Amino acid sequence: MSHSTIQRILKSHGLRPHLHKYFLAITDPEFFPKMEHIVNLCLHPPEHLFNFDECTALQAKSTLAPELPAVSNKPRYEEFEYRRNGTIDLMAFLNPKTGKVFGRCTPNHNTQTLARVFKEHVNTLPSDAPLHYIMDNLNTHFNDEFCKTVAELSNVAYDPLKTGRERRQWLQRENKRIVIHFTPFHGSWLNMIEIWFGILNKKCLKHQSFESVQLLQETIEEFIETWNTYFSHPFTWTYTGEGLHEKAITRFNKLLLIESKQMDIKFLTKQLLLMSNIAKTYHNKVHTKVWKKLHDLFVDKKEYINGIISASVKERQIAKANMALDQFKACIT
Repeated sequence: MSHSTIQRILKSHGLRPHLHKYFLAITDPEFFPKMEHIVNLCLHPPEHLFNFDECTALQAKSTLAPELPAVSNKPRYEEFEYRRNGTIDLMAFLNPKTGKVFGRCTPNHNTQTLARVFKEHVNTLPSDAPLHYIMDNLNTHFNDEFCKTVAELSNVAYDPLKTGRERRQWLQRENKRIVIHFTPFHGSWLNMIEIWFGILNKKCLKHQSFESVQLLQETIEEFIETWNTYFSHPFTWTYTGEGLHEKAITRFNKLLLIESKQMDIKFLTKQLLLMSNIAKTYHNKVHTKVWKKLHDLFVDKKEYINGIISASVKERQIAKANMALDQFKACIT
């Protein structure tokens, strides 16, 4: 078959297999209630709200040969090979009301480092002000030591809790000075600090050469100072999540339709619980024809779904999957 024939067939079906795009699958069964909480918080922010995250493993890289500057009708030429000169992490807090950033370059992002930088940020704020922080679900953000740090800064008692879920619930309680608000799992894009990290990369780090970690750190710190002095601006939140409920179901429909071999029992279980929760709470946000498509696919692909569950050798996984399947059946049929 000739190249032109293949090209004609692909074009007639609107297919472009040479292109690809990354996306984050929604795997948190409680994604939408958590998303609603973050969206409402950003649309109606309290006085002191901050978006926090770590930008990890920033590399100090230097090219092995000088680059050639751009000239008329010629692009800039950059040496392909580079030397690694070490890495640093950046812990940053964004104030969306002003756009100003509090950032610290650190050798790591372990619990002790987080506690130190977090205390430093809190101590820059009024001692009696309620503080709210949006974070993702990195384990250092809800381990015992961080909970102790929040308790100390809030002047409240904290008794060690066994599970991560219990610690996250404690950190989210409103009955203390500092409240942590967690994005859904696979929902870090709901944190506006990610927008600023993109600005940092584009305006400061991209296509730059750093001979040492020290030079990289100085460059980042100078950029933060310049940003806060001349370029910071309010980050206005407008996203409401409209249409995402239907998109989540449509994507699951596609996975069922193609009987993807990459679907494992853990992912299937989370998807079944997610579909059930959307059906219970957000049924009217999804068009009837999409629900009908899901119902028809569920009937048609029972063997495929049961095959994924029965292929597991772990009884606990099978029990969880069957429980999620029963819950899904009750909602969809």
